[in-house]
Amino acid sequence: MHWKPKGWTLIGMLLLAAPGAMTVMKVAAAAQTTAPSAIATTQVTDTIYRGDGTLANGSVIVSWQAFTAASGQAVPSGTTSATITNGSLSLALVPNAGSTPIGTYYTAVYHLDDGTVSRQFWVVPASQSPVQVSTIESTVLPTSVAMQTVSKNYVDTAIAAAVSGHPLDSTNPFVEKAGDTMTGPLVLPGDPVTSNQAADKHYVDVNVAGVAAGLGQKVSTIPAATQVVVQPVGTQLQVNNLNGDEYASQYVTGFGGNGIANAVTSPDCANGCEVKVERSYPVGENYGATTWNSGAGGTHVEDDRSGQRRDTYFNPTTSVPGGVDAGQVIDVTSTRSSQAEVAAGGSEDPNSYALSIVHRGLTGGSNLFPQEIGSVPYFKTNYNAVNVFGQYNTMGQHVLDSQAINCYGVGDCLMGSQILISSGGFRDEADEGAHPFDIQIREDFEVFQGVCSAGCSPGSTVVTVGSILASGTQGEGRYLINKNPAKTITSGLLIGGTGQVNSGPGASATFSGTNFPVSVFLATAQVIPSQANNIAPGAVTVAVATTGVTAGFATSTAAIPSPSGVACLMDSPAVSSTTDYEMANYSVVDGTHLQMALNKPHSAGTTIAFGGLCGYGLEQTVDTVGAIRQVFPVLGSYSTTGLYYAGGLTALVGVQKNTSAFLNVSLQIAAIARSNGVVAVTTAGLLPVDVNGLSMTISGVADQSYNGTFVVTTTGANTLKFSETGANSTSTGGTVSELTGGYVLYPMAEVLGVFNTATKNVDGQLTLAPNTVAWAVNDSVEEPHYYQQRVAQDTAFIGQSMPRPTLAQTAGVQYEGNAGPGLTGWTVTNSVPASNYLGNGGTHTAPRFAYQELGIWQRTMDVQAGEQSVFSVHCNSHGCGNWNSGYDLFELDSSAGTDSVSYQPTTSALQIFLRGASYQFAPQGFTAGTINAGTVNATTLNGAVSAAQLPLFGASGTTHSPGAVPDPGATAGTVRYLREDGTWAVPAGGSSSGGSTGSAAGSFSVNAGGAACSNGITLCVNPVSSFTVDGNGAEVSNSIETAGGNIRMAAASGGSSGYSNIALNGNNTDGSRIGLVGGGPSTNDTNMYIDVPSGGNFKFRIGSISATCMLGASGLSCPSGVFTAASYHESLSTPASSSAPCSAGDFADDSNFHYVCTATNTWKRVALSAF
Repeated sequence: MHWKPKGWTLIGMLLLAAPGAMTVMKVAAAAQTTAPSAIATTQVTDTIYRGDGTLANGSVIVSWQAFTAASGQAVPSGTTSATITNGSLSLALVPNAGSTPIGTYYTAVYHLDDGTVSRQFWVVPASQSPVQVSTIESTVLPTSVAMQTVSKNYVDTAIAAAVSGHPLDSTNPFVEKAGDTMTGPLVLPGDPVTSNQAADKHYVDVNVAGVAAGLGQKVSTIPAATQVVVQPVGTQLQVNNLNGDEYASQYVTGFGGNGIANAVTSPDCANGCEVKVERSYPVGENYGATTWNSGAGGTHVEDDRSGQRRDTYFNPTTSVPGGVDAGQVIDVTSTRSSQAEVAAGGSEDPNSYALSIVHRGLTGGSNLFPQEIGSVPYFKTNYNAVNVFGQYNTMGQHVLDSQAINCYGVGDCLMGSQILISSGGFRDEADEGAHPFDIQIREDFEVFQGVCSAGCSPGSTVVTVGSILASGTQGEGRYLINKNPAKTITSGLLIGGTGQVNSGPGASATFSGTNFPVSVFLATAQVIPSQANNIAPGAVTVAVATTGVTAGFATSTAAIPSPSGVACLMDSPAVSSTTDYEMANYSVVDGTHLQMALNKPHSAGTTIAFGGLCGYGLEQTVDTVGAIRQVFPVLGSYSTTGLYYAGGLTALVGVQKNTSAFLNVSLQIAAIARSNGVVAVTTAGLLPVDVNGLSMTISGVADQSYNGTFVVTTTGANTLKFSETGANSTSTGGTVSELTGGYVLYPMAEVLGVFNTATKNVDGQLTLAPNTVAWAVNDSVEEPHYYQQRVAQDTAFIGQSMPRPTLAQTAGVQYEGNAGPGLTGWTVTNSVPASNYLGNGGTHTAPRFAYQELGIWQRTMDVQAGEQSVFSVHCNSHGCGNWNSGYDLFELDSSAGTDSVSYQPTTSALQIFLRGASYQFAPQGFTAGTINAGTVNATTLNGAVSAAQLPLFGASGTTHSPGAVPDPGATAGTVRYLREDGTWAVPAGGSSSGGSTGSAAGSFSVNAGGAACSNGITLCVNPVSSFTVDGNGAEVSNSIETAGGNIRMAAASGGSSGYSNIALNGNNTDGSRIGLVGGGPSTNDTNMYIDVPSGGNFKFRIGSISATCMLGASGLSCPSGVFTAASYHESLSTPASSSAPCSAGDFADDSNFHYVCTATNTWKRVALSAF
């Protein structure tokens, strides 16, 4: 080991000042005259400044010890003072240069009005003209310093006196340097205190005696055995550098407080070092690692002051191959036998820890925080066994806590084991009780902002930003934007965008009312790879694609506006990857090659843009929240109203109904009316989004009193209303619209570095990529957050290849002890206000899922029924009473589309849609098109039931079955009975007004002869004769007639013109026919008939044959193509979708629209409106 004494250095000008303050003295321009005095004096005249350059005010107090001037005049000790006014200092002092005793000095103490106090030491020469402070200060140090230094003036004076033979002291003789004889003993004032002072006999005797008596207690430099140094109590053994460990106390210089800083920046630490800050080292000196030396070995400061051990590391590197660069590595290996440990009386729970931390808080803490009562002086006491903090301004993967475990032996394998036991409870407002973690994962609220203060010239790649907000949050890889309004572009409106694209130059945005300069675009012909040991390609020659490029792209460098400059590059986008964007310097090599210096590799087909909007950043202002703005790098402008930008996986500019708040809605107005101060609007089509609560613009209405911007309330899918004072009226025309098209284009540059290598700190100096920004001093600048942010909760990846055990394996939360009504097992909350979303006054689209299950399971959910219910479903954000309060309980995929189960809170109706068919359960009843049921138990059937819907009972025999009876006919008063064969018959012995009833069993005949029916016919009519009966039982000619195979029934007797006949013509060549005869019983032709020909169609004829209408499978058709009716009724229904099954010409209606099938499986609709 070696010792190093404290070093004291006198540096040209010694200024002692309070922290943050310094007094600077400047030479005065004019001289002052010296006031007369009994002893000749020298006038000290100067101008005093503060460290900020302003003139100082205050006073200076000058004190001195007794001395004899060079002129031989004695000056007793004393003090004097002078006032400093507007920097002016002037006072007269006796010259003390060359005075005795040697080293005499004046002590000048400054007291300035800003509270600072500083001290200087003056040696004043004899001078007829005024002297300045800078010529007399810092010539000597106080006598309390162990090794004093002297000024050149002092040395020169002493040498001159010696050479001239004059004694240095007025009372002692001079001894020649070459040698001399003392006439008496040399008496020294005391033992020497420095290494070059003469030693007296006493000093020598004491030290010789000590050496002789303590040789056995000295530390040997060549020891033969172990040596022990015993330091007496109350004393210290101090070293400067012990086996490479530097001790801060031994590097202190000047007035102290700099031992650590001197040690870590000294030559001893040129290649890294270990610095010990002793427990006795004064508290007060702070330090930061970025200013230290480290070399290749790193530097470590161990600070033991105040009972704390603080370890600070700078650039530590691993000492073993394949290790990690870490400030401290704890590597513990255990081979101890658990059995042997227990047998030796060790723990009954054998263990081995790499690190064990025990932290106890036994007394002195506080948990009081009565916030509701008033302001409190401090918050609750925090006790943390481990506190970890990370700050990363550079690029990379930033992990605060990285853990890995390999379990190769049988036994439990856990990443962590945490047990929380609590009995303290909670009391104050800020108490949260016992729970595992407080985890806050959020985008930073702060944004680095400031003004350009240095290096601010066009295209500069090193600028210094004077921070205004969030200093220290600047980071590499982001972009610096220039917010000077004179340099940004805001005219016109953003009207749309492509969103995410998978090919071509990239996502694009379109505008109206703009006049952008247009860029020139080229594409690369080859991949631009990384270097072997550097991901940056560096200086490369880039080949330009000459074929297969995007429309509008150039294929030769001749199209570039300048042979050199700055270009923008961006890879062609892909769905699953981000886009590498950068700006780089270029120069043209030839018609198909460029020379470029690149920081990122690029794929073939990368777009290179020149001029236009290359180098700008695009902000969609509707998405800006407070100081946080999303700024996308712009590749270039392809037209005066369009641009390409680097959207990566967040290409949302101009895209609505996504995570962006952009909205562009414009619909024609079908109807508009004002009634009692409320305007009702019906749009010509459905609103694409629910605009409820938004400010919509009404324009172009014929009655201009309707035009303006109003906050609207939607009342339907294509209806809305708003309040407006005015007369009741209606009008036509116009549009209703809303466009959130604000934008800003900022000049922008990528930030490559935030670390100032000169100051070794992150202090506002930024290193930028090549750029075209016209930086200027005092330009307002900002480094926004990176344009893509993905802030999310953790996903746990759990994998096992071997078959799992049959015992249940679950992940979740298990509650024990007392679980009562205040407990909610699991909550997923979207705490964003509803007013941010469409339908509630905002323009954002709600997130997709609160819970999602994926993969193959036997059961997606396995639940035990709750004591009240399994599910409790509340109304959506629109409440329970609005037109849009309805929601789907389930959406079920089918082979034909999506079926659903929906609920409408306004009517308490549950509706099921299955392949376009609707089934509804409502308080009024169950509604369905078709019901297939084995058994229907009903007390009451409302509405008419047609005979066709009721089965007839079957005749006795093999065809028997229960059912309704046959229709007995419209003639009243006839005495008949229902036979078991299902026919009506006249009772035996009855009379039919002159006719006779056959007596054959099982038959009934009506004919002139009364003969029985033959061949088992139950009811027969003689085909030749006739038998007539009127409605009263009297004979009427031709009431029933069998001639020609026709049956004619008279509606009334007498043959008046008010009756009609029904004729069945079974022998007609066209088939059977029912005819209605308007000319009486003897009329052979019919005015209208219904014909059933062999072709299966029904023919309707009214009047002449040319007016015949046809009803068949293809519908009803008439020669005139006209169907006229006083009214028409159909059941309301809604096609399941615009592609629901249909044939051209089909139509349907519901309460809002009329639907027409224009082609196979193609529906179109038109809105219905009130009148």
